[in-house]
Amino acid sequence: MVQKEGEDGLPLASPIVLVAPDKFKGSLSAREVCEAVEAGVLRSLPQARVQKVPLADGGDGSLDILEEVLGLERISLEVLDPLFRPIQAHFGLRGEEAYVELALASGLPLLQASERHTLRTTTYGTGQLIREALGRGAKQVYLLVGGSATTDGGMGLAAGMGFQFRDRAGKTLRPMGANLGRIASVISPGESWGEVEFILVTDVQNQLLGPNGAAYQYGPQKGATLEELAVLEAGMTHFAQLTQQRTGIPVKNIPGSGAAGGVALVVCGWLGGTIRPGIDSLLQAVGFADMLATADLVITGEGKMDAQTLQGKVVHGVARAASATGVPVWAVCGRNDLSPEEIQSLGLAAVSCLSRADLSAEYCMNHAAVLLEERTVELLLYRWV
Repeated sequence: MVQKEGEDGLPLASPIVLVAPDKFKGSLSAREVCEAVEAGVLRSLPQARVQKVPLADGGDGSLDILEEVLGLERISLEVLDPLFRPIQAHFGLRGEEAYVELALASGLPLLQASERHTLRTTTYGTGQLIREALGRGAKQVYLLVGGSATTDGGMGLAAGMGFQFRDRAGKTLRPMGANLGRIASVISPGESWGEVEFILVTDVQNQLLGPNGAAYQYGPQKGATLEELAVLEAGMTHFAQLTQQRTGIPVKNIPGSGAAGGVALVVCGWLGGTIRPGIDSLLQAVGFADMLATADLVITGEGKMDAQTLQGKVVHGVARAASATGVPVWAVCGRNDLSPEEIQSLGLAAVSCLSRADLSAEYCMNHAAVLLEERTVELLLYRWV
């Protein structure tokens, strides 16, 4: 049992509990998770001071959190969706910093299940958002990727910024996955963005090519058949070779380059950008280190803790950040597929799950807030003395 004491050896009169979770996908937003955990904390420790900081790993939903925490100005404009149809999307701006969430213009949720044809989808709208941010003076562009409907190697993103892609006959190609293998030349726009820093923020480590790459790992969920996956892989390989020939940058070897349908080919290759872990970038942006300095306990969480958690999701990032300070970290989750050894390797002192043998997954999802409050009460009852 964890004993949390003040300097006099007695339990802290007013412990500061830092609540820093991800969303429970399909059930609760990160903000709603914070509120449910806070309710549980205050039921058990009415004297506690709760600091809530909803988090994300750089994927869909990250911009909402950054808008709230950083006070970003929301810039809205009409762009093209993954199937080249006009939609309204937005990005966040603060001074010379721009935050662009790929899913808002090029995300899978924008399509019906019958519309998921990754050979024909594009990141063009995301490129339009970036171009608008640059036109407003952005010198740092954070591209938050995740939940994409595309496997176009960033071809659409580049086209939305003004690049042109041509085939061997000199014909301009429609910027989509099916045309990756037909690219013979790339015409850069007249603008120079050498002074701009482009940062691709992702929560995955997959490389561009191969069985765990952009096409084969993520293509099926975007509607690709086995035959289409082979076309996409061949096209991505061709564009990667062309990119390295023209820029000297072997993007295919960079961890994380397989994220969001391979947009790193453009961001890291043609724009000279870098890839940063999503949760680390978000923690830095919200000033998490300063929050940890005054915390007595951290409660984090996510909908499902599994092998992906170990690769750099929110729980992993929060636990790693707190380990250097000695602040204990507990986790709440909808479901836990990690072994006790894996939980220990994360640096978690305790884990509590909504799911129990007598509760169905559907019940847990429909009653997540109430169950989360109850699990938090249980944690504090048995772990905090």
